[in-house]
Amino acid sequence: MKIRNPKAPNTGTTAETRPDKRAPRPTYDALVSSIETLVQEARTGLKAAMNAIMLQTYWRTGEYIVEYELNGSDRAVYGDGLMRNLARDLTHRLGRGFAHSNLHYMRKFYLASQKVQTSGISGKIQTSGFLTWSHYLEILRADDPLEIAFYMKECEASK
Repeated sequence: MKIRNPKAPNTGTTAETRPDKRAPRPTYDALVSSIETLVQEARTGLKAAMNAIMLQTYWRTGEYIVEYELNGSDRAVYGDGLMRNLARDLTHRLGRGFAHSNLHYMRKFYLASQKVQTSGISGKIQTSGFLTWSHYLEILRADDPLEIAFYMKECEASK
């Protein structure tokens, strides 16, 4: 690879063709640091992308549950053991992460984001990648839908 000397006039002469004017070779530590920075930035980007995908998946799971419960009507049908059966079957097929309580919070996550849209708090919840599922679980422990909507919006806005 030919490296042009940025201080030399553009005469087509490169450091490779002029051995006495070669660009200094980066140190080994600089090489290691550059690769370390590259990998750390990639990992950070992957974590943010993975978090956004997981939040979207949990939101959509909640949406599916609510839509199934409603079955096209205005009121959901309860008491048929849906969440218990769903937890058992999803855990069997997909592994950990689908306990009854987690499915309950996915459903609540979906419903709470709907409250943000329809409450006096304007705007739709946009997951920024800043908040993780663990953050949302803490917020969703509240019982008041307006309180949940408020904290979801505030946390996303404050970053």
